Amino acid sequence: PYISNLSLSLAVTVRDPDRRGNRFARVKVPAILPRFVPLSDGRTYVPLEQIVADINLDMLGRNWADTIVAIGKEHSDLGATLERVNAAHPELRMVAIDDRWPEERFYFRSDHYNFARKGGPALFFFNGVHEDYHRVTDSPDKINSEKESRILKLLYYLGQEIGNAPQRPQWDPESRKLIVEE
Repeated sequence: PYISNLSLSLAVTVRDPDRRGNRFARVKVPAILPRFVPLSDGRTYVPLEQIVADINLDMLGRNWADTIVAIGKEHSDLGATLERVNAAHPELRMVAIDDRWPEERFYFRSDHYNFARKGGPALFFFNGVHEDYHRVTDSPDKINSEKESRILKLLYYLGQEIGNAPQRPQWDPESRKLIVEE
């Protein structure tokens, strides 16, 4: 899918009343769309307020074998939720660490940021830059797919924790003032 700084694409699981189950949907939130998000069928809409969090993934399969950087942990209680989930699954041999490059301001320049600006807490999982970053030399053979699968399992457990929580993720008050456009 095409993703740019002008819009936001989300992967979500939604309850399907016709089939009495859940289904996967890709949600595209253009900057001009203030509130309702169309699902993949083009006729069902979800109020933006019902989307509780954004888990953004970019370049997961490079660099360290047992580490993923979770950018934005300090901006909401999603960081604490991630810490709990990570601790509960040592079998994944994956450690989610804090932003190693705050001076690069990756949180403020990636795809999840448009959602965060609308009030949705977000985490950004990223392996950082490397010699092939955004170059044609970044080929699939350089991706550690086994590592990626462990990260995706961790994020699946994180999504379950967020979805089953009694309340929505909460912003850190100072971060909310900095990020959210009220």
